[in-house]
Amino acid sequence: MPTENIINNAPLSQTRSHRPSVSSEVRTGYAAPNPDVAGILVRVSAYLANLLLGIILMYSPTEASTAVWTQLLTVYSLLVSGIIAISSDNLTRFHSGMTTFLVMSPLSSTLVVYAVLGFCGREHRLDAILSKRREHLIPRLLVIAFAVISLALIIYTGTANVKHFSTVVCESDDSYKTLASVLANLLFIPYAGVIVVLIFLFADAALLTALGVGLVILVMAPFILLSGSFIYAGVKQRYVLAQKFQAESNRWKIWVMWDFLAVQYPLMHFCGVFFVPMLYWVLVIELRTFGTPDNLFSLSFGQILAMFVILPPLLQAFQLAPEAKGWFMHLTFTRLITGRRAAVPPNKAYSLEDGVGEKFHIDPFQES
Repeated sequence: MPTENIINNAPLSQTRSHRPSVSSEVRTGYAAPNPDVAGILVRVSAYLANLLLGIILMYSPTEASTAVWTQLLTVYSLLVSGIIAISSDNLTRFHSGMTTFLVMSPLSSTLVVYAVLGFCGREHRLDAILSKRREHLIPRLLVIAFAVISLALIIYTGTANVKHFSTVVCESDDSYKTLASVLANLLFIPYAGVIVVLIFLFADAALLTALGVGLVILVMAPFILLSGSFIYAGVKQRYVLAQKFQAESNRWKIWVMWDFLAVQYPLMHFCGVFFVPMLYWVLVIELRTFGTPDNLFSLSFGQILAMFVILPPLLQAFQLAPEAKGWFMHLTFTRLITGRRAAVPPNKAYSLEDGVGEKFHIDPFQES
């Protein structure tokens, strides 16, 4: 199963182009570039914006209103431009898929979960913008709407006839029926990217042989390290967890363990909920664009606008910088080296399982 059929399009010998200036730069098996959708600066902007917004949402949820509106502006601008381009036959199937992949990031999936909790009337981390209150109805509706539109676009991209997409470089419908392409559409599900990345690597025996088993281990390292960390933390805290299970016997043990480990190991919690899924989201997108003309830098108006999206979350992240020392000094390995004891101030924390804010939580930015 050739990698080019998994990731992109049919061989160029089966295609045609109406733009010779672009086609002369297109490698065999790949569509013409679309810098406004999948250009280098657009992708980098999406990655940085999601990372910065994720940090703000995880560590400063009460100040997350601007971050949520920024993410909504980003995803709707991508969706609207993508839908308009498809309706006028100016977008390839490949770039239509790239649009949905950039929109349905782990951060977007997190917003959808909190919006649903808001509609269910439960308290959660983002009550400052996605609560059950009437004044937050519009942002909740906007979050649910972009999720529905994105899923509809994913289904349309994978099932619609090739004639509905751009004919700049014709694409093979068969290349979008492979296992990797089908699973790639589930990228918005946390950790689905782990499976997709492995399929991308193992599908091309020549690539796997050239790069070696070391690459597979490197790719799997974040997931393996995170899994090992959770297992180690559970074993280390087993006696305390046993007491927690008895004290909270009316709750599922998995949620009791999750809340306790999130309090004790905030960095591990951040990585498990957001950072590691984001790594695989980035990796899948970069694998899809690897070796394509979209990796040829060409400045465009869309890419310049994309860079401005980073500014609001960047400014908010800078405002958190003075508190970063307290957060770093609270980390388990830092306390192990310095011998500092953990402080446990009574702060409100929320469980994804029930939305009840009656637990005690360690402030990640609290100076120990």
